[in-house]
Amino acid sequence: MIPGASASVSTPATSSPRATDIRTAEGWNRTVDELDQHVGIDRVAAFHLNDSKRELGSRVDRHQHIGDGEIGLDAFAHILNDPRFAGIPKLLETPKTDPVDSDVENLRRLRSLLR
Repeated sequence: MIPGASASVSTPATSSPRATDIRTAEGWNRTVDELDQHVGIDRVAAFHLNDSKRELGSRVDRHQHIGDGEIGLDAFAHILNDPRFAGIPKLLETPKTDPVDSDVENLRRLRSLLR
């Protein structure tokens, strides 16, 4: 990577054909190991959080509300509770059927996953 550069991680990108399934603890840890090897987890500057309307490996990035898609709540629990990323911003990229109510509901779902 370019010296001084940083990276963001998008949850649907973890659903690409070559991605590891982050819905399990084993898959999440394998993904983080690969991220560290290729980018460096110290360079992760943000996470973009949204569920996916399409299945793992679909190559289609269609955003869905947290917990309503194919990624599922377990994957978000791994992200939110991993101490390596505790201070890293997490940004919602979910559909906005109602800008306030949609964000409130997605944030409620994410907060319910915190341990």
